[in-house]
Amino acid sequence: MWSGLRIAGDAFKITILKPQKAYGTRWLPHHERVITAVLRDYPALVQHLGEVSVNGGSTQATKESAQKLTKALKNIRFVAFLHFRDQYLTLMSSLSRVFQSNDSTVDCVKSRVESISSRLSQLASSEVLKKLMHTGMIHIDDEVVQYKGVSLEAGRRGRGERHTSTVDSLIQQAVDDCLSICIGTQDQLRDRFSSFLVSKVLNAATVFE
Repeated sequence: MWSGLRIAGDAFKITILKPQKAYGTRWLPHHERVITAVLRDYPALVQHLGEVSVNGGSTQATKESAQKLTKALKNIRFVAFLHFRDQYLTLMSSLSRVFQSNDSTVDCVKSRVESISSRLSQLASSEVLKKLMHTGMIHIDDEVVQYKGVSLEAGRRGRGERHTSTVDSLIQQAVDDCLSICIGTQDQLRDRFSSFLVSKVLNAATVFE
């Protein structure tokens, strides 16, 4: 599948970032690279998986997997969440890297936690998240919404329901989920790193330049 993906990349005149398996690893920078690859190479991924799902000469199991992945990639809520996930993982990966560095100090950890918490507070806004999740989405007309040239699927509509209202509903669902993630992460950061943030002993050990 990798060779076929590179061919699809050539068709779009982009250099493909080789996808990595995110499953089974807890190292956040690894997940961050996966999201970066998906966002950057999105059109080529959709085209390639679409071809594999139909006539890729692969096994039936591979074709079925490609069909499921194609459907997920073209789901408007999935695409919207990708943009949040990209920023979220960038923040959390920066904290992970602090702990990986041998040069980290109490001051480094404290500053990074405070910085991430501040940024999460900014993200925890419905308007900010809606703007972020609409990144790259184009409403062609009442029936078509595209992302990087790919028509997205907004799901089933009720009788008389407009496509745009369905899109707005799906985006709002993603926004609500991401608001919970932002707030929950801030709570976890406070619980996990309270000693760095409020401890008089550790604060006394902070190195000021």
